[in-house]
Parts: sequence; structure tokens; C-alpha cells
Amino acid sequence: MLEFTFFRKVIVLAGLIFIGLASHSQLLAQQLDATFSVVPGIMGNYKLKMVLNQPATFQFSESYTSDQDAFSVIIKNLYNATPSPGGFGNASGLTYTTSGGKSGDAVGMGTYALTFGPFIHTTDEVVVFSLAPSTAIASGETLTIPAGTVIQTDPGNFGASQSFNTGPYTAVIANGPFTGVAATMIASASPPTVTTTSAASITSTTAVLGGNVTANGGAAVTERGIVWGTGANPTTADNKIANGLDNGVFSATIGSLPAGTAIHYRAYATNPQGTSYGSNISFTTLPDMAVVAATVFLEGAYNGVDLSKNINNKLPLIQPYSINGHSGGTASGIPANAVDWVLVELREAASAATALSATKVGSAAGFLMNDGSIKASDGTSDLSIALSGNTGSEFYVVVYHRNHLPIMSANAVSESIGNYTIDFTTTSNNTYQTTNALITLSTGKFAMPAGDADGDGDVDASDLTAWRTQNGTTFGYNVTNGDFNLDGVINAVDRNEFQKKNTSKVSQVPTT
Repeated sequence: MLEFTFFRKVIVLAGLIFIGLASHSQLLAQQLDATFSVVPGIMGNYKLKMVLNQPATFQFSESYTSDQDAFSVIIKNLYNATPSPGGFGNASGLTYTTSGGKSGDAVGMGTYALTFGPFIHTTDEVVVFSLAPSTAIASGETLTIPAGTVIQTDPGNFGASQSFNTGPYTAVIANGPFTGVAATMIASASPPTVTTTSAASITSTTAVLGGNVTANGGAAVTERGIVWGTGANPTTADNKIANGLDNGVFSATIGSLPAGTAIHYRAYATNPQGTSYGSNISFTTLPDMAVVAATVFLEGAYNGVDLSKNINNKLPLIQPYSINGHSGGTASGIPANAVDWVLVELREAASAATALSATKVGSAAGFLMNDGSIKASDGTSDLSIALSGNTGSEFYVVVYHRNHLPIMSANAVSESIGNYTIDFTTTSNNTYQTTNALITLSTGKFAMPAGDADGDGDVDASDLTAWRTQNGTTFGYNVTNGDFNLDGVINAVDRNEFQKKNTSKVSQVPTT
């Protein structure tokens, strides 16, 4: 009797559904993602099995009143060929919940061998649900069947070789009294779709990162933003920066990034169905420290082999330079092979000619050693320069001395194996304006020109006046800068061999 009652209900349903669909034809485009199969039953019979691959959500277009107690889902075009009708009976394992907090379960599932017009066919399937007693469902309320749901008919006369379309399948809900279509399949909610956009405005510790939530997955986006780390494919368990809600393009300046490091990042978006990520993109933050391995000779201190250390015991523990806003630099002791303090400056520019004073990104004072190498205050380590405001990783190197003309690299120097390396002594091509900025030594080496007693960037009459004032006086570091050969004595040698010879030489380092 149960099978007959169910079958009769299906036939009545089909006829009335056809009438109701006349005003609901737009509903046929919705899809149900499920897997169907025929599995062995008992006593040689087979039964139909349905597994829902993702949540199925229906939205009601009519209100249900409390005296209605059932509705049916019509799953269309399920079979490749008309199956033998059978399998009517109770089904189990299917539950539903509504957005209004109602719930219920399945009472029947089966096929039928009748065709009603263009909508109801013998290749369709019907699942009948029961409503909880005195249930009212409002128009617009949604009903969701959870993913993974499995329902099966009672044993019937399905053939073991029964085949099914691959799906997904069209599905609609009909109301219990079969007066029309009560609800239709809507897009099942899924995690959002999000893309990652390229990094911009990269510095040593910040970058502008973002993404685009192109689809919310059928549910409101509750969070979106950026995740980043030093390994590929970071997740929200790594560094997470939330940035708004809902769909659309977003971006933000991300701070506290490690300097000089490869950063991996992805955009993410979250809705109640889960979190999705955009593609993994990487970039490298700019360095905040440059290690410079520079070699330079001073004309006055060059002795034909290396640089003399005659004033080593007179060198101060505090560096003497305030050029271009530089400050700071002390030593706990004077290295044995130190010749003098020098200042190294880094500039970032598109060309040497535009590497003006304002393009400075860092400077540091260090010791010029007798072999021409510039070292940190310990006399051993290469010079480290803190960087600020740099937007790249190539720099022009400028070297200053208190009574020699400064020089600058002819080209921007790139980082290699952790260092920015430049040798100004072996070829004039490494120096901007080549021999105009240099002195060629007797050994074919190159050096910074001596004679700039007042440190104003040229050798002229004012330097001669300074030498004359200091000539024959007791040496005082950074007071008697007329000691151009750094031997601790101010005499005619300083005037004749350096200041006089180099008169009219001008620094080639761009300043304004």
C-alpha cells in the first residue's frame, strides 16, 4: 500500500507540476551536483543510490502553511534511457535545514514511467521530503541539503546495468499539495574566488599587496586580505593582514617585512563555506644594509707600493666628516694598518650625471687601510652602510677624504655575493669622469688627487692660503689639513708636490 500511495502521489505531482511550470520556465537552468548508481539490494533486487557532491540549496518562491506536510524534488534527465519503474518506498539518510531554522528528513524516493509534456519525463527521479509538524516556510527562505548526503530506495527492479548521465542535473522543488513550483535550485555556496595582484611600491620593509575577490561563492565574504611568508603558498596560519569584506579589488601597504628577503604572498577570501587563495606570487624586499668592499688610493699617502701610515698614532676615535648630512662613526681603537678616516656614500640614480647629493641613500665612515681597502671601525670587516629611502639595489659609490678630492663610481654597482665591490685603483674606467677626477700614479695605478685643504671640492688659492697658514706648525688632525702627504708635517713638499701641481683640479662628483 505504501508503494502504491507514493506512486499515486508522484503521478498527481507530475501533472500539477507541468501546469505550475508554465509560469516558472526560467527555473530549469539550475543544476544539482550528485552521483547516482544502482547497488545490490536483497534477494537479487537492486536499489538506487544518490550521493550529493556539494550542498544543494533551494530558495522558496511560495510560502508554506502549517497544514502542508511534504514537498518533492524532481531530478531531471537522470537516466540515459528510461529505467524500469520500481524502488518506491522509504528512503533514509537525507536531511535538510532551512535559513529559518526548520529541519526535516526524506520519506521516499523513486522513478516513474510516465511522461507529462515537455517537463516531466520517464528519465526523471522524484525524492519526497516530509516537513516537521506545523512547519511554516516563508517565501524567500532557503533550504539546504548538506554535501555528502546519501539516500537509497528500498530494493526494487532496477537493472544492475542501469546507466546515468554524468550530470550535473536540473532540479526543482514542488510543494506538498502539488499546486505549483514552490522552490528552485540556486547556486550552492562555495568558497569565494580570489586572485592575487602584483606587488608594488616595494621597499626594504613594506610593499603594496592586494587582490580581487571576483566571486563570493554564493555567500557573503566575511573576510579578505593578504597572507605572506618566506615559503611558498602561505596560509592564514602564517602572517595575515585582513583588508575589508565582500567582492572587489583591494590593496594595502604591508609593513614589518624582513629586508632583503624573498617574500611569498597570496590574496585570500573567506565566506561561511571556507577560505580560498589566489596564486602564489613572490618578490624580494630591498636591502636595508649595504656591505661595501671598496679600494682606493690617496695620492698624498702613496709611497710607490702602498699607503703610508705615518699619522696612524694621531688618528682620532671619532670620524671627522659631516658631508651631505652625515653623522656618527666611532672606533674603540685605531687599527694598526689604518691610514686615515674616509667617508663612503651611496647614491641611487638613473645615471651618474643625475647622482646628485639629494640621491644619497646612506653613508658610513670607515678606515682606509694601507693596502687601499676601506674597512669598518674594527679594521677587518667590510664597511656596512644603513640604507634609507632606496627603491632599488644598485648604487653609485662616492668616497670622500678630508684633503683629497672625492671620487664616484662611473656606474651603479650591483650587489654580488653579499657585497657591493668597487676598485678605483686599477683602472680609470671605474671612476666617473675618469682621469679628470683622478691622479695617475707612477706605477700606473690611480688615486684621489691631493691638495683640497679646505675640503670644498676644488684645489685653488684658498687651499694655498690654508697651507701657508699651517706651514711649519705642529700637526693637528683635522686642523692642519695642509698636510697633503699625511706624514704629520706641513712643509714645502705639501705645497709643491700636491697643492701647486693640482691647482685648478675640481671634484667630478655631482652635487647639485
